[in-house]
Amino acid sequence: MPLAPGAERATAAAPREYTPPVVRTPQQQHQGSGGDEGEDVPTCRICHGTDSGPDEERLFSPCLCRGSMRFVHVGCLNRWRAMSTNPRSFYACDACQFQYSLRRTRLASYCEAYGVLEAATALVGLVLVAAGGVISFLSGWRVTTMLYDLCQWTPPWHGGGSLPWFAGGGQ
Repeated sequence: MPLAPGAERATAAAPREYTPPVVRTPQQQHQGSGGDEGEDVPTCRICHGTDSGPDEERLFSPCLCRGSMRFVHVGCLNRWRAMSTNPRSFYACDACQFQYSLRRTRLASYCEAYGVLEAATALVGLVLVAAGGVISFLSGWRVTTMLYDLCQWTPPWHGGGSLPWFAGGGQ
């Protein structure tokens, strides 16, 4: 198909220049196209996720690393520390060698104490018994009797079955 004479001159007069494609880093890809180009979105250095979603873990900065290595999810860091072949990775950052600040909360030692576990179990039992008493008081005598009959169990060696009301042996 022949070109118009004006089109040939325009093509010859303005040669096309090669423009290389724009390569974007993962952080730049997370940024909005209309957002500020200078503002970086915090990104996990292990999974490259953000903390913008409701199901995402929070990001924090556990060491002195800056830039794209600064933030990490708590779960990602704990998995990395557990799976790393370098034993130093459990206690220090592999990049900046900063020693992690590892300390237990005060509540953790109390929760391991046997007496505290016994007291918590007894307290839960008392709360359940009190709740059952309130429910049976508010529901009336007929419902309370029906629930008692439902929960009452007579061993088979005393003539009771496992479900006497289904077998016709109930009262």
